[in-house]
Amino acid sequence: MVKSKKELAAEAAAEAEEQAKKLKAFKQKIRRRSRAKKTRALRSKAVEAGFLKTAIEGSGGTDQLQSLITTHDARRMVTFIPEQISEFGAFKEEEFEDRLATANEKISVGALEVLAPKLEGLFRGILSEGMARALDFGKTSIDATTMSSVLRPFTDKTYFNSADPPPGIVNFALQEGILQPTESDVAGDNDNKESNREMQRLADKSQRDRVAEREKRRNEKSSNKGKKAVK
Repeated sequence: MVKSKKELAAEAAAEAEEQAKKLKAFKQKIRRRSRAKKTRALRSKAVEAGFLKTAIEGSGGTDQLQSLITTHDARRMVTFIPEQISEFGAFKEEEFEDRLATANEKISVGALEVLAPKLEGLFRGILSEGMARALDFGKTSIDATTMSSVLRPFTDKTYFNSADPPPGIVNFALQEGILQPTESDVAGDNDNKESNREMQRLADKSQRDRVAEREKRRNEKSSNKGKKAVK
């Protein structure tokens, strides 16, 4: 029996949708595998640093004289923008604009050298408290609930409103089935998708510009070395 154009189009659409689902599942599998590998590596480094799984006295580590946060880490923190905004969402638009403006700022090495030690103290304090609380509850790793309880005292001192969770986290929870969507979630879904696509476009452009700037500096550095060698 010869199929009509409408039937063929429907089959093609269904096949394309199935392929898209498979591709999405494959990407998620790769991300989970990468995250698990990174977690194992970080846990082994934590043991080297003196963090013990079963002893509360080892929850703070024993490597306080070593530096964990470099200037490169500090720069990555300052310029951080989520990669999958169009898929999961990110921040509210106003917050995203401020974060993107900060990410696009040219930050000197001197400023990062001042910032890194401050981040070091904050990072160690939060991580140690999180590990201590996790051990109190018989856990061997810090989960989102534990970290949320550690960060709660800081909420009234943060620049952005931290009382409400970022839309990206809520959207991820909806997609994972952790939360059930409300009527307002369903009604605003299209608006959110459009906003997310625009934020993704701006984030991608910012990333391309940073890569181009690094490549330009690298080429200029190589060119200057070549000129000195000729002289």
